[in-house]
Amino acid sequence: MLDISCWHAKRIGHISVEGLQHSRQPNDAIPVTPLQRHRVRCHPRCRWTVGAPPTLGCTTQRTVFASFVATASGAHTRSPQSRRLLLTFAQHRELLLVIAQHRVLLLVIAQHRVLLLVIAQHRVLLLAIAQHRVLLLVIAQHRVLLLVIAQHRVLLLAIAQHRVLLLVIAQHRVLLLVIAQHRVLLLVIAQNRQLRLMFAQHRQLLLLLAQNRELLLVMA
Repeated sequence: MLDISCWHAKRIGHISVEGLQHSRQPNDAIPVTPLQRHRVRCHPRCRWTVGAPPTLGCTTQRTVFASFVATASGAHTRSPQSRRLLLTFAQHRELLLVIAQHRVLLLVIAQHRVLLLVIAQHRVLLLAIAQHRVLLLVIAQHRVLLLVIAQHRVLLLAIAQHRVLLLVIAQHRVLLLVIAQHRVLLLVIAQNRQLRLMFAQHRQLLLLLAQNRELLLVMA
């Protein structure tokens, strides 16, 4: 996968760079002196320099939309469309999309918001952090894990081989839903009130919630 740490000028061989030649190997670093760094451009249509700080500030006035496809990608990659880099800057908003051999990495940083999406061999990882909110979604071989933390609220959703686990904690309220082979357990605890509903064809599901927030699930 392409390393876009452009302020370090590493492994950018197949990107069009003004004043420098393409590296013959994608993993080769292009030597750039500190004096040259400010003159290295990622694309002729974009004024963003390779030597820009990690804030990735762009000197263009408004939105800069630069799509980088190697002009000589056939010499550096197996196919011209095997690797694509899409980079967008708009007033401290950064959008990075990398597609490489059926792998997709999407990174969005906008006002302390981070969205990371990775798809690799039917595996999906979605991570979003926005104002202390965390969203994690993992899909791997029919397994789904969803974790949301937002102002002391926790939502956990797991699907693994027809098993579904849903956990919600919001202001001392707990909702747990488990569906596993026609087994359903619903537990709600709110202000010292407990409501438990079970459906399980002669099978019992036991859930214990301690004050130290420990969950114990027993299926017999």
